[in-house]
Amino acid sequence: MVGTWQRLAHYEISSAGNVIDTASDTSFSGDDFAVKENLIIEYFIKRPTSGDQNIRLRFNNNSTGGKYSYRTSLNGGAYSDGTGQNDVELHSGVVNNNYGIIHVTNIKAEEKLAIAEVIGQNADGVGSSSVPTRRESVFKWIDQTDNIKRVSINQTSTGEFESGSYVTVWGASGDTVTDEKTTLTNVPTNSRYEETDTRKIYRYDESALSPSFRYKFSEASGDVVNHGSVASADLTVTSLTRDQTTPSGIGNGMKTTDKNTGYAQNTSRVNDYKFMHDGTSKWSVTFWLKSGDTPSDSTTTERMIFGNVWTDDNGIGFGIRLAKNSDNSSSACRLQLMIANNTNTMPMNYQSANGMMPDVSNWHFYCMTYDPTLSSNNLTVSRDASTSGAGFSQADTSNENWSTSNPTRKVTYFARPTSSYDHGIVGTLAQVMIFKDTILTQANKVSLFASGNGTTTIPTVTEWKERGTA
Repeated sequence: MVGTWQRLAHYEISSAGNVIDTASDTSFSGDDFAVKENLIIEYFIKRPTSGDQNIRLRFNNNSTGGKYSYRTSLNGGAYSDGTGQNDVELHSGVVNNNYGIIHVTNIKAEEKLAIAEVIGQNADGVGSSSVPTRRESVFKWIDQTDNIKRVSINQTSTGEFESGSYVTVWGASGDTVTDEKTTLTNVPTNSRYEETDTRKIYRYDESALSPSFRYKFSEASGDVVNHGSVASADLTVTSLTRDQTTPSGIGNGMKTTDKNTGYAQNTSRVNDYKFMHDGTSKWSVTFWLKSGDTPSDSTTTERMIFGNVWTDDNGIGFGIRLAKNSDNSSSACRLQLMIANNTNTMPMNYQSANGMMPDVSNWHFYCMTYDPTLSSNNLTVSRDASTSGAGFSQADTSNENWSTSNPTRKVTYFARPTSSYDHGIVGTLAQVMIFKDTILTQANKVSLFASGNGTTTIPTVTEWKERGTA
């Protein structure tokens, strides 16, 4: 149910100009307005100083990547259809003035649907003898990756909109209920005003976070228990043992005692891991690790924790591993994340600070996140939900050659994803979770670490309470 409508943006031109935006900048770079699930766009255009009107609508200044499709009827005539538009034509022809109302849905993960009703004052004259022109349109903006945060109306024919033209954007989401009481002022003399106190407790529950993939190792058989969309036989376990010595709450882990034997390999979800290496999706990975040892000599400088690419693979995918300099210098072994793009390069190949490494034979909880919206330091790591440590230091990667192709290999745990399956970790891995389009907050990390059980969802609840209550 739609709640209260609010005016999100308004712009009125005071002199002739060929663009009306929600901010004064005619280059379509005005300020964004607040995101609401429902929008109403109202505009009034005065006739250009010369030429016809060809009035067009655009969302988020997206003239090429978003694309529009429409169906429109002029003056009650037959509908005409169009696809792949750069913007939407609201009206065209010689008219004195033009007025339109557009209702739009604004849900991020869906195509944006709209209904437009436009009327124009015919240029032949004014009064009852001049019949107005009319256009009815339904259209959609196909972008499912973003909300509408800005609208622009422009003139593509010759001439410019005259002063007095304007556009207003209204927005509304679900009903909002508060316990605020209205205060009346200037109450007329000899009138009665009675206030009723209706304070109540209001609670808003945020949707719990749920991972795209979750691997919890069965206490009964040592097999894998999967969550969400993952197939029931997603991992095949080979030469791994079930570790029953995990701390209370974590559940059993899978264990290997030799870096050259024992692994669990993904069998059916290869393409679902594209978002881990395309450079556009946010993601978070959490897991519990008890390392039996760490790389210490020049022959075993890397130990794979899990992933679907390797340094000598020249493939497509990601990997998380323990790593040490190949010259066997005194530098400490570190946690490393790498992403390869099948061009013999790795857009990301970064090591954590020393303090993030596991100390041998102790359990630690790790969270790794990647946020492409940040211009730098967009890759982070935390150990045991601590906020200390710089994590990964990474520069701007906007010009890197990422890959949206399918991964080259299947995801492998405890070993590198090659035919030899050697150079894996020695130790125990438990409660692996991979979140797509989600950056876990510090509160989320603390919740998972404190509970120690890697639950399938992370509850996030915010409450508003009545004044004077606990």
